[in-house]
Amino acid sequence: MTYRLIYRSKAAHAMTDSEWRSLAMLSALKNKALNIAGLLLQYDGHVMQVLEGPEDAVKALYSRICEDPRHTNITCIYSQNVETPVFQNWSMGYRPVESMEEMDMFFALSHESFTEIAANTNEADVRSEIESYGKDAGLSQ
Repeated sequence: MTYRLIYRSKAAHAMTDSEWRSLAMLSALKNKALNIAGLLLQYDGHVMQVLEGPEDAVKALYSRICEDPRHTNITCIYSQNVETPVFQNWSMGYRPVESMEEMDMFFALSHESFTEIAANTNEADVRSEIESYGKDAGLSQ
């Protein structure tokens, strides 16, 4: 069983894309040592992150994130044991997104909603990313 936690936050100060990428790379190294995988999405300082791994390790990491002064307005939006991890092969994926709606789409995906979300997305590049993500996550054929 894998524990999945998804949270939102806001960066306490403005960061460049290079700083975000460095943060994601450092997180990937630390997470790999903790057997934690996930995905970090960022839009204009708004963060949404998925963490997956052993429950105690994920909860401990989330506690450290909550105390990290680089974050404000931290909100856990999902935490639960799941049968199948989605990000088991990633120590930490990172993707800057172009809008809050695009960020939300990545986390609204499910077997029931995936096809509808992809079909109702007007931007071809976003639709392509959703379809690629869905394929990798096992949400589509």
